[in-house]
Amino acid sequence: MRLLLMRHGEAGFDAPSDFDRVLTPRGRVSIGSLINANIELFQQVEVVVHSPYVRAQQTAQLVMGSAGHDIEPVVSGDFTPDSDLTAAMAALEAYQDCSSLLLVTHQPLIGRLASLLIEGDARYPEPMAPGDVLAIDFEIVVAGCGLLQKRLIA
Repeated sequence: MRLLLMRHGEAGFDAPSDFDRVLTPRGRVSIGSLINANIELFQQVEVVVHSPYVRAQQTAQLVMGSAGHDIEPVVSGDFTPDSDLTAAMAALEAYQDCSSLLLVTHQPLIGRLASLLIEGDARYPEPMAPGDVLAIDFEIVVAGCGLLQKRLIA
């Protein structure tokens, strides 16, 4: 399986709650440029999963629209900023039969999840700026078994 682990694009702070924050115009442009520069990678995606937060949903929609996907995304509460790492891993393992999965989520979860998947240790979170993507390959989705193939910087 190839996992595209993506942090949502740049979001503004002028919202009634963290949940409701939306992408900034700069965030939208940055995500669009990243997708266009790596279109082949994003066109291979079979399943899209994102957190229920607005900025993650908007980021997933931008990817799907730019890559020409007609995929119904999966909204999962297991991938919110403060989600439990064990629950996130269990939710991710459910997709291991998929050949290419895009997961759009948040810090601090994404940094800890990336570190756990690649290094087997979540104590040293992977730095991930808004819009960054890690392409990680797996034979089986298990902590420490991910092989980092590519890092895309938004």
